[in-house]
Amino acid sequence: MINERGLISVYAYDDCRVPAELKIDLIKHHGFLITDKKITIGKRIEQWGE
Repeated sequence: MINERGLISVYAYDDCRVPAELKIDLIKHHGFLITDKKITIGKRIEQWGE
């Protein structure tokens, strides 16, 4: 729905409290991770229905 309408969604997490495994999953599913110190760009994994 977000892609269909051209919207952007933003989620915020406390970088110090988020486990590394979750950060890796966020990069895999969203294509990037932005913190107050750096921007990490990775390859997004396409999911069914997208």
